[in-house]
Amino acid sequence: MTRFIPRTIHVTTADVSLFVLLRSRLEILREHGFEVATASAPGPYSRTMISAGFRHFVIPALTRKWRPSADLKAMAQLYQTFRTGRYDIVTTYGPKPGIYGRIAARLAGIPIVAHTNWGLYFSEDSDLYKKLFFLSIEYVAARFGDHVFSVNRDDMEIMVRFGMVDKNDITYIGNGTNLNHFNPKRISELRLSQLRSHFGLESNKVTVGMVGRLVREKGCFEFFKAAKNLTSRLSGLQFLHVGPLDTDKEGAVTEEEFHRMQREDKIKFLGMQENMPEIYALMDVVVLPSHREGFPRSLVEAAAMGKPLVASNVRGCREAVEPGVNGFLVAQKDPEVLAEAIT
Repeated sequence: MTRFIPRTIHVTTADVSLFVLLRSRLEILREHGFEVATASAPGPYSRTMISAGFRHFVIPALTRKWRPSADLKAMAQLYQTFRTGRYDIVTTYGPKPGIYGRIAARLAGIPIVAHTNWGLYFSEDSDLYKKLFFLSIEYVAARFGDHVFSVNRDDMEIMVRFGMVDKNDITYIGNGTNLNHFNPKRISELRLSQLRSHFGLESNKVTVGMVGRLVREKGCFEFFKAAKNLTSRLSGLQFLHVGPLDTDKEGAVTEEEFHRMQREDKIKFLGMQENMPEIYALMDVVVLPSHREGFPRSLVEAAAMGKPLVASNVRGCREAVEPGVNGFLVAQKDPEVLAEAIT
């Protein structure tokens, strides 16, 4: 008798999400007998996913920006991919794939359509029209899916309260990381000394770090202002940022803004880094002043490395920070309050 092998495909906007956030989960599915394919916009990690043994589909029209004409093309391209692949399960991640990915999957006749909510696409201080717009879109998209997985409880409560999903059709999954990998005991003082020398960090200063894409909604401008404020007053602090430019995203730091901040020399920009446990080990405090989050991986990883956290008091961050225990929550979009919490 032929053994049934479920065929699954996992869809994100950015290929880096597949590699950084989902790879270990996808490998576990494969180990348990699933056939696992992936799909995303074009990017540098597509080949990495293929090298890792996944069948990867590049969806040319997928973009991080909201562009109706491109989004319709992306939905059509996903429909064709799902239809041709004859998948048993489609799982989408993030706002845009969660909308037109679920619609395309259902129209393609996929038996099981699931969505992992990485955070509703509005902040808590967004105006009413923006909230209603995205809640309405999420309501429509949910009609084309079978189940929703949510990484934070606040979003779950909102979706159930506003009738977007039935309480039986949504499951809380939280977030986590590999504690063997993110283990501070594995990094020696000699290695830390080598890293400080490599990145130009001073060993006698407190290092305040932020990990995230250079986009406005991550709170990077508040971080920059707090760093500028504190370094002008206190000589014992140094700041570093880890993460890429994301010019395809609305509200992204422009290359001009980035180069200006490099010239000001208040923050060391490390860009993308592969060995994140070593990078967190360099930091004394980890900051994430986001405007909205799902369940931020950077805070989970930093906590695993034993680092105190300072984060915005918003959905998602509240899942990772227990005030007075592993860090502090502060008002969003307020660099002065952020600076005070850091000190």
